[in-house]
Amino acid sequence: MEEDWRIDGDPQREECPGPPLQAAAGTRPAAQALGGAGSHPDPERGRRRSRAALHPRAAGARQGGLEGRRSRPPRRARAALVDLTRLLGRGPVALDTAVFIYFIEEHPKHLETVEPIFQAIASGRLEAITSTLTLLEVLVAPYRAGNIDLAQRYEAVLTRTRGLLMVELERPVLRLAAQLRARSRVKTPDALQLAAGLARRCTAFVTGDRRLPDVPGLRVVRLAELGT
Repeated sequence: MEEDWRIDGDPQREECPGPPLQAAAGTRPAAQALGGAGSHPDPERGRRRSRAALHPRAAGARQGGLEGRRSRPPRRARAALVDLTRLLGRGPVALDTAVFIYFIEEHPKHLETVEPIFQAIASGRLEAITSTLTLLEVLVAPYRAGNIDLAQRYEAVLTRTRGLLMVELERPVLRLAAQLRARSRVKTPDALQLAAGLARRCTAFVTGDRRLPDVPGLRVVRLAELGT
């Protein structure tokens, strides 16, 4: 468990209380937004690595999700994609909120684990879904800090990436979530994310929450499994 980051991948325990800040002049520009105002606090701020292939993420997001990074991955990354397919199946794969946070904000420990997922999506090798709840959860911290740039990047990746579908929380999904809540101890946000994966017939649900239990019909894959 990393202090000051999303605790065990649980978005409900990640947000620091505080009054909302208005987007004012002086909002951090794109190059400074990662790890800046509105991002999820980084306990290893000094260890962040600058990567030429990752840093343009802000510009790429505004231009339509991950489409700007469809170049052929290096050999090591291609091997990671093969291993990813073995672990997750052919998809579609459901992604929890923390997966997006770790990718967009370049988590010092989990970035190398989640990046192959987004490379696979960008290359068309993997289809992924997440529920519209993810959009709500990732936007709270940036909005609270007035970091509109970071909020826009999150929204662009979630809504404008080919191969990534946001599932609306309509009545059938809500019904599935209620059934999951009735049969297990999963919290409502987790039940909604899992129900979205079940509704889209996903092969796996990728999460940073080590406490999330397995559910019938959907394999729960924790980031620790992908990092091995």
